[in-house]
Amino acid sequence: MGIVTVHQISSFPGRSTDTCKTLKSVAEALEGEDTLAKLFRVVIGEGSGDFFLHNIYDDLDDLSSKMRHFGADAIHRRLEQALEEPEIATYRGPQLWKLVYSGAAGGNRPLVVQKQYDLPLTSIERFIDLSARIEKIVSQFGADIRTSIPIISDDERTLRLVFRYESETHWAMVEDNLAADDRMTKLMAEAGRLGTLRETRMLMAV
Repeated sequence: MGIVTVHQISSFPGRSTDTCKTLKSVAEALEGEDTLAKLFRVVIGEGSGDFFLHNIYDDLDDLSSKMRHFGADAIHRRLEQALEEPEIATYRGPQLWKLVYSGAAGGNRPLVVQKQYDLPLTSIERFIDLSARIEKIVSQFGADIRTSIPIISDDERTLRLVFRYESETHWAMVEDNLAADDRMTKLMAEAGRLGTLRETRMLMAV
């Protein structure tokens, strides 16, 4: 259903504007090489102020094909050269994630909220089923869901439940409605029984 490589970038104090400009240039260069790249910044929650560069592939075959063509560490080298001369930020990654559930809405959404759960591997299938049930509710308000699990990461007993919105106003409207919805309360309680919510962050597309 899709493969995503994730780089997390932390700018040094006073260098966030330079970091943002540099990362946008890197993302544009990757787009020119037929690699779908999306740049986000954390605006609320864990890692506030950090940037996330997501590179999206159809599947592992698509990823491996581009790695053979451009070099296995092509994106790593681009980031290293762009951020270290002069040194304006540090970065971690890439980590490799697999999309295991995708809502029906599709398309680009500039605002996302990631909820990251720690959970045993035996709970993943049940969480995917839960994602579909959550999707049925949030889709009534124009939002959608993505669920992904790590393939190669620093913590492979985790899962990300991602809510996607059209804007801050849309997010606020959806949250107000969900807060009053008993069905959603029960589903999020079920999520808490399947795994432990470790962190939440809101990201805005740059």
